[in-house]
Amino acid sequence: MIFLGWTLPGFSQVILFPYEENFEWQVKQIAEFIDRFNNADYTPIRRYIRKQYAIEEVSRAYLLTSLFNFNESWDRQTVVSFLKDITQANPPPYL
Repeated sequence: MIFLGWTLPGFSQVILFPYEENFEWQVKQIAEFIDRFNNADYTPIRRYIRKQYAIEEVSRAYLLTSLFNFNESWDRQTVVSFLKDITQANPPPYL
């Protein structure tokens, strides 16, 4: 009965934060993928970046890079070449 009054620090939030951040960066709908690819101003990831990191301007190249899962076996040189083609094209391609 004496031990019921003791409190122990909880660490559940520490475990939740990486999951929450990964969830925010995931693309959950095709429309979200298209908006991110097209560099739309109103995407959830832009709101998240503004709120979490206080960064107002996010480049299209940065958002396009976030569409790739680098845990998979992507050829990084191909990805870099693709990003360069997309971001430096005049006019830039949109979906």
